[in-house]
Amino acid sequence: MEIGNPMNKTILASSLALALSTGAAQASLTINSVHDTATPNKIEAYYIQANTSGSSNIFLSSIDTNVDVGGEPLSLAMNGLLSVWQLSGSNWVLVGANDEAPRDASNSKNIYGVNVHQWAAADPFGGISDPGLTLNLTAGSTYLILQSDTNNGPTSLSNEQNLVGSLGQTIAVGSPFQAALWGTYDAWGAPTEGVQLNNYTLTITGDVSQVSAPPAAVPVPAAVWLFGSVLGGFGLFGRRKSA
Repeated sequence: MEIGNPMNKTILASSLALALSTGAAQASLTINSVHDTATPNKIEAYYIQANTSGSSNIFLSSIDTNVDVGGEPLSLAMNGLLSVWQLSGSNWVLVGANDEAPRDASNSKNIYGVNVHQWAAADPFGGISDPGLTLNLTAGSTYLILQSDTNNGPTSLSNEQNLVGSLGQTIAVGSPFQAALWGTYDAWGAPTEGVQLNNYTLTITGDVSQVSAPPAAVPVPAAVWLFGSVLGGFGLFGRRKSA
């Protein structure tokens, strides 16, 4: 191809733009954070918007944390729980949740390539897998991702070992997230010295953007509408008088 030709330059520029846009659609959004497992009902919330429709992997990758329990060092996994909610009107609607992602054939990693915590070849089905979901996102939709403890998840799911239950439960925008989750979480592994903090990364694949929380809908008091109608009446009266 003759690059010097203006038409060829246009084609080359268009091809480059297409390649860049295609690459951007496959990019991943990663969010690094810390979870305090020793604090009851600890929840981290993240908001994303899907720029294009398509399948997205949403998963955690955390590290084992060394804590001092009764003077003895102990390595503990975060054992988090992911739940994903889609904004619909003035509600968040639950579209997926689990506390463990399926494992690959090796059992030492899950299907998202994240290492299984405390996995041992002698007990290949043991250990704890970080949670992960594969969901179809809708372009233009806003999603809420909650990272909570495994015993503190959506009430529509049966329990932390068997997260199967009906989806579709809702959280009103602006209301406490805890109201839609299980009650008080009993931190069974709270250390006797220091605080148990787990570093983790939340990954969302696809063409998505992190956004701020949508504002809660605030109803206008009836008195305001009444006051407005009174002012309107005064205006009408003034016009009639001047006529």
